[in-house]
Amino acid sequence: MLSITSFLAGASPAAREMLFSTTPNTGVGFVLDPLPDGKCQGDSFAAHGGQTCIAPWVYCTDARCDSNLTDKNGVLVAKCLCWMPEKMLNTSWPSPNVSIIPKETSGAGCVYNQVKSGSYPYSAIGGNGMCEEMKKGKLISTYGPLGHAPPARAVKCAPKTQWAWCWGAPCEKVDGQIICDCPIVISNYDTDQYVSVSKDVCAEEEDPCSRIHNGSPAGESPMGNMQQCM
Repeated sequence: MLSITSFLAGASPAAREMLFSTTPNTGVGFVLDPLPDGKCQGDSFAAHGGQTCIAPWVYCTDARCDSNLTDKNGVLVAKCLCWMPEKMLNTSWPSPNVSIIPKETSGAGCVYNQVKSGSYPYSAIGGNGMCEEMKKGKLISTYGPLGHAPPARAVKCAPKTQWAWCWGAPCEKVDGQIICDCPIVISNYDTDQYVSVSKDVCAEEEDPCSRIHNGSPAGESPMGNMQQCM
């Protein structure tokens, strides 16, 4: 599988100019406080959040993310290499275009808005407005009804490990690949943090928790039910 580092190194000059309109940043991610009062927690997985949208969508559960973080519109993000589903197997869902998007009170769009109002590049940070944007062709990372593709694996990390929240993150197609700007988050409570990776990463990275990977709020995501890195 192509790594994000290899892709970025080989990107065309025009693509690199577009990608790196962001600036390098080594700051701290958005601090996500626990339920019931934590901002951007209100409609995440534990609260049965999100809503169904029928539109082309981007999948980042097994994304390769660049641990060299950048600043996008005032928000600390990781650039993650994602993909778009074209078919679904062993499911009664009617179309590969069915996905679960965040409401305005959860996900990447909420984080963008909390860090800096107006920083999210599309007109809606979640809900029906986000679905309409996707129908118009905007690329946004959402969540598949089945949760994950078979190659994806989960990694159990220590509490307060930094992670990239790709659910609702804005994406762009660059040199035929899809890159999403996923905001960096820290679940600010003493619960194990799970992140998701491709199965290849399990063998390639000695300590995946020391690098940036896609994740969800600690204690709320279904990643603990996924197959684990061995």
